[in-house]
Amino acid sequence: MIHILSFAGSLRGGQSRTARFSKMVTDRLCAIAASEGVPVNCETITGAECRAAFCLGCESCFQKGTCPLDSTDDLGELKSKILKSDILLFCSPVYCCSMSGLTKTVLDRLSYWTHRFELAGKPAAILVTTSAGYGQETADTIREAVSAMGASIAYAGYAVRHIGTPNLNIEEEIGPEAERIAEKLWDCRRDPAKYIHPRQEYQFRYFKKKAHQTKAMCELLEKGIPYETSVIYERGMFDYGSYADYVRQLTQKQRGS
Repeated sequence: MIHILSFAGSLRGGQSRTARFSKMVTDRLCAIAASEGVPVNCETITGAECRAAFCLGCESCFQKGTCPLDSTDDLGELKSKILKSDILLFCSPVYCCSMSGLTKTVLDRLSYWTHRFELAGKPAAILVTTSAGYGQETADTIREAVSAMGASIAYAGYAVRHIGTPNLNIEEEIGPEAERIAEKLWDCRRDPAKYIHPRQEYQFRYFKKKAHQTKAMCELLEKGIPYETSVIYERGMFDYGSYADYVRQLTQKQRGS
């Protein structure tokens, strides 16, 4: 069973253009899966269904791996669903030249995932909708964050409803684009290591060096290793020479091969 999760950061819910764009892609993903005999569970969570409080900046997530707000709003459940998904779509409308406030709030609450590659090996797409401008800029900003969390980004782009292409209201434009995005996501599912960005390799080497230094210093001072560092070592992440090697191993393990 393949679990596809789409988060659409619009408070207009399932009728929003962002949710519509997401559905166009997920419908085609389901069709590809069906053609290969792969069962699919597809879920879309919109801003209308997600209560998310602003990050407090308390750093509990970095220090303890937990957020005190997760038990008071919907982010604890959303995080769990993201981690259980096999394919992830992160979607947002353009508000004031950037992503929606809800989308930014969710990313802020996931920020500690950037220190532990929490989405390693997970195929992902960034879908943005806009009236006319700042579509690609917004998609690139979201891609930077989700990529830093370890995801393999198969696509990061936008659709428009007024000026530009592809136009959400013109099937001849948006149909082929949605098909192309779905095909790239499916290909990424087959080999997520192929979609690793060079910046992710740099990030991997940086955290590897930093973790080794932190561990050595803690042993010298006879202090406990920080939570983030212990997670990285427990997962055996740095037993691999590159991030691509780690993702390949992780993918094989998840598929039981």
